[in-house]
Amino acid sequence: MKIYDNYLTDDEFSKIESFIEDASFKWSLIKELNDNSKPGDFVFIHESNDEEKRNSIFTLLIKKIFTKDDFKIGSNKKIQIVRMRINLFVNTSNKNEGKGFHKDVINDDDMKTLLFYLEDSNGYTEFEDGTIIESKKNRAIVFNSNILHQTVMQTNTIFRRNININFKSI
Repeated sequence: MKIYDNYLTDDEFSKIESFIEDASFKWSLIKELNDNSKPGDFVFIHESNDEEKRNSIFTLLIKKIFTKDDFKIGSNKKIQIVRMRINLFVNTSNKNEGKGFHKDVINDDDMKTLLFYLEDSNGYTEFEDGTIIESKKNRAIVFNSNILHQTVMQTNTIFRRNININFKSI
C-alpha cells in the first residue's frame, strides 16, 4: 500500500472539485453499500461511463499515479480502467461506524485501487489487518483491489467524498 499526501496541485484539485460541485453533476442512490453492510447503510455515487473515463478530468488522477516512481510503467504498457466512481457518504448516525468489509475486485491479483479523498474528516478507510488511513483532503492511497477494507463513517462533517478507481496495466 502506498499513501500520497498532496497528490494533486491546487489547480488540479480545484478542477476536480468544481466538476463534482457543478449543479448538473448526477448522483445515484445505492441502498446497500456492499454485501456486508447493515440494512439502511447507503451511499450516493457517480459512476463514470466509458466516455468520462477517456475524456474527463478523472483521467488526471490515474495518469498522475504513473509519475510516481513506484508505479512507472514501460511505454508499451496501457492502463485499463475497470471502474471509476465517486462516493458521497452522508453522516446520519453521528457514530464512527464501519460500513462492511469488502473487496473492490475479487479474483484478480493484478488489479489496483486508487482511492482519493476530497476533504478532511474524522472518517477513514480501515483494512482487515487493522491499518487505518485517515480521510485527508488531497490524499491518495493505492492498494491491491482484492484486499478487504471498509469505510468508517465520519462524525465531524455532514458528508465525506472520495474517488475510487480500479485499474490495471495491460
